[in-house]
Amino acid sequence: MAVVQVTVQSSAGLKMLGTAAASVQFSRSLGAAFGTAAVGVVLFAALAVESTQTAELFGEILRRGPELLQTLPAAERTAVEADIGAAFRAAFLTIASFPALATFLAWTIPLRRI
Repeated sequence: MAVVQVTVQSSAGLKMLGTAAASVQFSRSLGAAFGTAAVGVVLFAALAVESTQTAELFGEILRRGPELLQTLPAAERTAVEADIGAAFRAAFLTIASFPALATFLAWTIPLRRI
């Protein structure tokens, strides 16, 4: 991401150099927070769509640990693991869409000579 930093600082000029550097870091932090929130929403929404019981159980697994799965009957455990796996696939597809979106946005930025 050094290219972004250099591009922003070059565009800002000497008087706004510190502001430009800070705005890049702030944007990164804000993007990380929104990205994490978006992935969490997708994960828990996918769990709730599959099964509200699985979503509640997943919350308990987060609180008490994965040993909770061992207390379930084998057929139910297999179904819960499949639902959780599907939810994580949706979350990771969401994560994979971020660099795809960033690549598209990077191609839309006009070229500037530094």
